[in-house]
Amino acid sequence: MRATQPGGVPAGEIPNLLEPGGRIGREVDRRLPIVPQIHDALRDAIIRVAVLPGQAISETELAASFGVSRTPIREALIRLADEGLIDIYPQAGTFVSRIDLAAVREAQFVRQTLETAVAIQAASTSAGVTVFEPILERQARAIRDGDFGEFFASDEDLHRKVFEVAGHGATWRLVQAAKSHLDRVRQLERPAEVTLLEMRRQHRAIAAAIVAGDPDAAAEVVREHATVILAIAPDVAARHPDLFRG
Repeated sequence: MRATQPGGVPAGEIPNLLEPGGRIGREVDRRLPIVPQIHDALRDAIIRVAVLPGQAISETELAASFGVSRTPIREALIRLADEGLIDIYPQAGTFVSRIDLAAVREAQFVRQTLETAVAIQAASTSAGVTVFEPILERQARAIRDGDFGEFFASDEDLHRKVFEVAGHGATWRLVQAAKSHLDRVRQLERPAEVTLLEMRRQHRAIAAAIVAGDPDAAAEVVREHATVILAIAPDVAARHPDLFRG
């Protein structure tokens, strides 16, 4: 698997999980649909920037890595292309898409609009503190342990829980699909502990407002929280220009 020459990220800093010995390719569970398994594994690697934006992808190598034919690999890549995560050029090859700042702005708009509306609805329910407290405790442990991946996994779980409390669990899946470029910026910008503490404060404030039945407070904190990644995106792009669309 060959990568382009990413000017912003030294080669050793982001592992290439598609290379031999990488951790993406694995035997699929043949009792389950194969294409979704391949799609999810590749999507996760792209979102985590475990494979670099601009990197070339070989269907043959992926097929060997997953132990399948090229047909399900091709179907998974087409799905990823529909999501804006893969660029397929018939005469040139298939590549991980570079991050698009316009798509980041669109994703932030979608996320902020939907999450604000959902938080207002969640605040009208009878949700108790026990709904959110286990997730907030996970975040506290992740900060203590310096576990960035676990922190953001729990971040996703908290936002998903707000949607579920409001009765819009399926809508959260739409938000996830829309925010892939936003998530890649977040993965490139590994925040300091003080930033994680502030994000956890915002999460706790969102949960507290919902539990207190205060829709105005819930909406205000969600709006504040939703703008964090958009605000830093231009600086991240300036530091990693080869990972972003020109």
